Amino acid sequence: MIIFKMGIRKGRKMNKTMEEYIQEAPDSIRNNIERRSFLTSGLSEKIAESGCHEICMVASGSSYNAALCALEGMKAMSGMKIRIITPFYFLEYEESNTETCYLLISQSGYSTNILKALDDAERRQICWYGITGHTESDMGLYREKIYDYGLGEETVGYVTKGVVLLSLFLFLLAIQLGERKKNLSKTAEEWYRHLSLCARYSEKMFSYTKDLYEKHRKEFLSMQTVILCGGGAAWGTVCEGALKLSETLRIPCICCDPEEFLHGPYYQITPNYTIFLVGDKKSGFERMRAIANGCREVTEHVFTVGFEEKEAEFCKEEIAWQIKPLYQLVFFQEIAYLASEELDSKRLHPLAKGMKKWVQAKSENYKRGR
Repeated sequence: MIIFKMGIRKGRKMNKTMEEYIQEAPDSIRNNIERRSFLTSGLSEKIAESGCHEICMVASGSSYNAALCALEGMKAMSGMKIRIITPFYFLEYEESNTETCYLLISQSGYSTNILKALDDAERRQICWYGITGHTESDMGLYREKIYDYGLGEETVGYVTKGVVLLSLFLFLLAIQLGERKKNLSKTAEEWYRHLSLCARYSEKMFSYTKDLYEKHRKEFLSMQTVILCGGGAAWGTVCEGALKLSETLRIPCICCDPEEFLHGPYYQITPNYTIFLVGDKKSGFERMRAIANGCREVTEHVFTVGFEEKEAEFCKEEIAWQIKPLYQLVFFQEIAYLASEELDSKRLHPLAKGMKKWVQAKSENYKRGR
């Protein structure tokens, strides 16, 4: 079995910035689509041979959000039952069975919860495979079952390119599974064309976001409490957006389904709140606009993604709503970068460092490996 070794970092030059990785993502999307067989054929073959009818992705943090971003697309592409759970749920509640193939995902390969889940999956003797951006990490202990999703390098902890490419890998995997099972809702070539368009739209979204940031710079530099709303594929986008803004700006961020927002969370909003609404499917745009206009009765800090007229100018060719996170993620990634750089907000509170005495999210090898 081939183990991809794109994660090796020996002799690297000075670390790049978060923004530089954001800018690398479009070309990486194009490259990974071109070498899709190299990246996913081995894993798709193993899953097909297993006879499993369901895929359950196990992940946390940005890896979980990347899986959320890919969920709706994977369902449409593969024709299989797809679900996502956290490592905690897997370890404490999941009743494994022979019909399910588990994909245990850690971008870094050093996540302590996934490493524990790997050991547990092996003990249970269930069908499982690992996905990481760094096969030379601690996950490499199970080398024959570990697959590299084609990240290359990303040394900034606030992952951006990695999230996008992980979602892309899952899309490409699902397309191959759909081809094998003849379950594709579109032809494979149609899906690849739509995915390629996301690379172009990602570049356009990057420029659009920088311009919007300059126009609303004071607002973005004054965010105190943020609520993000979205559904469908956009649910993954708002979850990752909330994570990026909260971890870089150190502010509370809540993500809600649009209708759930109206059934409780909206009661708390004041003129100091910032609201983001993300749409991906045209049928829901009217409702999203109504919610946005309602929020503007309370706060001026309301921003929409996916149904702005200016945004529509560069998204002239319609693409499948299930894959829009590939370029909509850029909006939150770039705002998080620009605002946190200006505010110099990424330092951890001194008291929060005491958390590490009790729990570790990454293994002891993490810093050495990176």
